[in-house]
Amino acid sequence: MLSKITRKIWILAVTLIVAFFVVGQLVEAKESDYAAEQYSKIKEIEIQAGERQKIKIGFKNVGRYNWRSTGKNFVSVYTFGPKYRQSVFEDELWLGADQPAKLKDPLVGPTQLGYFEFYLQAPDKQGVYAEKFALAAENKLWIPGGQFELVITVKDEIADSVPQEASAGETVVTATVEETAPTALKIIDGQEPTVRVGLFTTEEPIIFTSPYTYEIKNTQGEFFCVLNLNEEASVSYVEASRIYHIKCPTTDFTSASPVRVEPTEIISFMELKNYEKYLRWLPKVNNNKFRGVIEINFSKDNGYLWVINEIPFESYIKGIAESSDNKNQEFLKALAVAVRTYGLNNLSNPVKHNGKGFDVDADIDQVYRGYAFEEQMPFWSNAIDATRGIVVTYKNEVATTPYFACSSGRTRTWREAWGGMDKPWIKSVKTPYDRGYSRLGHGVGMSLHDALTRAKKGALYDEILKYYYSGVEIKSVY
Repeated sequence: MLSKITRKIWILAVTLIVAFFVVGQLVEAKESDYAAEQYSKIKEIEIQAGERQKIKIGFKNVGRYNWRSTGKNFVSVYTFGPKYRQSVFEDELWLGADQPAKLKDPLVGPTQLGYFEFYLQAPDKQGVYAEKFALAAENKLWIPGGQFELVITVKDEIADSVPQEASAGETVVTATVEETAPTALKIIDGQEPTVRVGLFTTEEPIIFTSPYTYEIKNTQGEFFCVLNLNEEASVSYVEASRIYHIKCPTTDFTSASPVRVEPTEIISFMELKNYEKYLRWLPKVNNNKFRGVIEINFSKDNGYLWVINEIPFESYIKGIAESSDNKNQEFLKALAVAVRTYGLNNLSNPVKHNGKGFDVDADIDQVYRGYAFEEQMPFWSNAIDATRGIVVTYKNEVATTPYFACSSGRTRTWREAWGGMDKPWIKSVKTPYDRGYSRLGHGVGMSLHDALTRAKKGALYDEILKYYYSGVEIKSVY
């Protein structure tokens, strides 16, 4: 018979052994509850020094637990190898220096596909970088199968490219332009051009409704149905079969070509019911209404399903969200001309978005928020109407007109901020009304803070523009 001490030792040993296996099984169960399998690959990325580029990574949930974008165990991407390191490609929209983005979808169940979308901000140093990342369930574990690597080649900075920034009240562009003169814009017979705006990427169906009548077709002209007042329709895309699915109010259709939702009236707008986009300074307004045509187009070049807004150029300008509405009218006119000029340069330099099916991006070019924003901005719309077709020119060509929020007492030259050769119309000028403030933005071109004060003191919009852009003329091009 075992002594009491021996029995206690034996019971303790058995308990420890059982606990070891139970704990081992629990850990193993937790590991298998979360598992991922990458389903969309990214080819080697090429990016200019200082350029900003959006990427998308897709994973299949092959575990037993749901993935969520909110809650204590939300799923996100972290830097990896080593863990939690600060990436040299950190963008200002990242959640942190080591955490690019959360899961894009609110919920991804077992066997479902989810994706992560974030920007890379290239460093100034050229070379080949291998950036490692991994998926994590917050406060729980690294998700098995969720590691991936991006091989990024950073090239020499194009002499006259402008790094992307996303600060409120400023805009910049990454596009090749001439060394000493702006790129000529081809406006046919003095007519207002049409612009195609890349609104956003999605893997969800897009649901449409409108108080106006629309027709749903494809890019080959095939007609599907009429969407009458306040009816709903949706369009989705299945990448495996490369087929668009159209749900009309009474019948369903399929199409091998991109789908277009076209208005039958000139004055109209379309609401995207399951899309949400808010501005920090207009938190109660969902910017989900758009004039013109909405096109659903899968880009084979980069693997994204894009929602594209095709509209007249002046309507595009009215939807650009670079200022609040309660501003001096001469200031708003000056900004309208700068925004229009800048937009026309984007339109005439389409290389940045080659293969995507659109001319400008609603987020990384000038910030565009469509008709819902326009509704909130009557004075901004008036300023655009009052300056219709008017742009800044240098030697009879449309100039590049960067602008920004606030300087620290003077503007900077092109070369000082971005390198390359200086633009003769962009010189360093004093901005006395900015003194005492911190610089917000790249500092090149028109300071919006300084310009607003000049307008309040009686300066006219053309005088304001000619102060910041030297030797230019203000002309109407359509």
